[in-house]
Amino acid sequence: MVVAYLRVLDAHDSAIAEALSAPGERSTTAQWLHSTASITGIKIDSMRAFHHRTPYYVCTNFRYSSHPWTQDSSFPDGEHYWCYDLVRRHGRWLIFGDGLG
Repeated sequence: MVVAYLRVLDAHDSAIAEALSAPGERSTTAQWLHSTASITGIKIDSMRAFHHRTPYYVCTNFRYSSHPWTQDSSFPDGEHYWCYDLVRRHGRWLIFGDGLG
């Protein structure tokens, strides 16, 4: 699920990216779509199940490149370790939260 989400961000497919995001996460997904030039070399690093929080916490490694006009010094181009919260809603897994690197 997380790999699919990152590939969709890389492809700049806003409809699918939104469909893979929980409603409360869609504004963050829109920011990723706006800023991202490419996401490559995606690998799952770890996955943990929780009972008291969101059901799954998935950490990844990937190479990120931003558009020249959106470069952000807090998230520079290059290799990143980044984690995502997943939840199951209406029979589907969705990105519930991100921003944990």
